[in-house]
Amino acid sequence: MTTPHPHVTPYLTGGIPGGPATTARPVPRPTPDWAPPPVLRAAPCALLCRHTGPGLASVRLVGGPERLLDGAGGACATGDTDRTDRTDRTDRTDRTDRTGRAGAPGGLGWELEALGAAVRTSPGLLALDLPGENLRAALDTLAHAAAAPPLPGGRPAAPGERGDAATARHRLLTALCGESHVGALVVVTGEGDAVNGHDLAGYATALGLCEPPLPPPPPRFPPTPARVHVRRDGSAPVRLAVGYGVPGRSRTVEWAALTVAARVLGGGLAARLNRLLREEKGVTYGFTCTLEPVNGAGVLLVEGTVQAEAAQAALGDVLSVLRGPASDGIGAAECAGAVRAELGGAWTRYETAAALADELASLAAEGLGPEQLVRHRQAVRGLDAATLSAVLTRELGRSEPTVIAAGGGTLAGLTTA
Repeated sequence: MTTPHPHVTPYLTGGIPGGPATTARPVPRPTPDWAPPPVLRAAPCALLCRHTGPGLASVRLVGGPERLLDGAGGACATGDTDRTDRTDRTDRTDRTDRTGRAGAPGGLGWELEALGAAVRTSPGLLALDLPGENLRAALDTLAHAAAAPPLPGGRPAAPGERGDAATARHRLLTALCGESHVGALVVVTGEGDAVNGHDLAGYATALGLCEPPLPPPPPRFPPTPARVHVRRDGSAPVRLAVGYGVPGRSRTVEWAALTVAARVLGGGLAARLNRLLREEKGVTYGFTCTLEPVNGAGVLLVEGTVQAEAAQAALGDVLSVLRGPASDGIGAAECAGAVRAELGGAWTRYETAAALADELASLAAEGLGPEQLVRHRQAVRGLDAATLSAVLTRELGRSEPTVIAAGGGTLAGLTTA
């Protein structure tokens, strides 16, 4: 008989053909509680967080000068790996100055990339992840670019130029919540990097971020939800995005309940959506359900890809699963498992400087401080199945969902765009 490993608990499985009757299955140990690292508010709209990870730094510019978001959105920023001019990177610094003026093929985005930065842009956000030793140079580059007159070139891809997944998500979120206009500068960096709170306050001023961020106005969800099919000729798969407008993170208990509910509905392969659409019907590799913060509100967002011929039925199944808790409720075991996953997963969600910077920037965009992370975890810990079912039923019962499909085929009830 096989001797179990000392760190696992043996259990009886009834055996397997030709194998021992007793096998060993690892039993997860309790996960230590996660606490966010200290965050310094260097200025009314500037946050500095020291991260214990390897020597990487992350910068998030929320709002800020429009030309910075445009200028950093060249091919390197939008993830376009098909461009053919990468071979001229070696002489790029000979043809441009630090502000990304004439001669720079992609403007600001190229200058930041030359510092080793991975650049991402989205509506209202410029995100940089780079070696910590280049952090000051990157902030100097942003400050110089903010002081320079606007220059043409290097805009982010328009929604119509994105792939099916990005198109569906972007159209749904902006249809429900519009665009963000809150300004903030968030920097997460290692202990040894040379930028301090005083430096960061100066950079915030140079970027025009001098006033305390105000919370966005209360969300006004459209009275008639959009139902749009973005046709892609020759594209067999269809990307489905289904979203409900819900309260934002300032409503701590509701946000905690909806976060856990998203795990129950589509937080993994054993979640309700995937048990039906993946395991039972076999029409997808997987659907996800997430809670997206947008401009002081939230969107409970379901996303997944199916073949065109299965899209109509799959959309009906998605809507049926979302309505399920109103009639069937959410069980105590289901709730407890999702609460454990949400609390225990914080170590991996915020393990890197980039992930922590994304979260702090997302909070700043709603006028919320880093202390909201602690409040959220306390609210999640206090949830029970009855509260979870009641919040989900109430919030999803307020309106009909917004539905965006991107891909081929034809879907009844959706306007073609």
